[in-house]
Amino acid sequence: MILCGQVGLSGSTTVGDFTVMGGKAGMGPDLELGMACQIAGNAMVTNDWPAKSVLAGHPARPLNEWMRGVAYLRRESLKKKE
Repeated sequence: MILCGQVGLSGSTTVGDFTVMGGKAGMGPDLELGMACQIAGNAMVTNDWPAKSVLAGHPARPLNEWMRGVAYLRRESLKKKE
């Protein structure tokens, strides 16, 4: 397991082998991450995730889902107002 700066693990968390958590990522109490998960910086894990999950956001969700949400917000914010 690799924990970058200011990672927070609370309660009785279980983190699988070969998992990497980016800076300021956090994990709530009594949760379980499977083996070889990747957690982006500033992500907040609020439920259990299976092995090889790649997560981002607050609350943490699959990376591709989080990126679609960010892209949508950016598109909407750049629209010209009528």
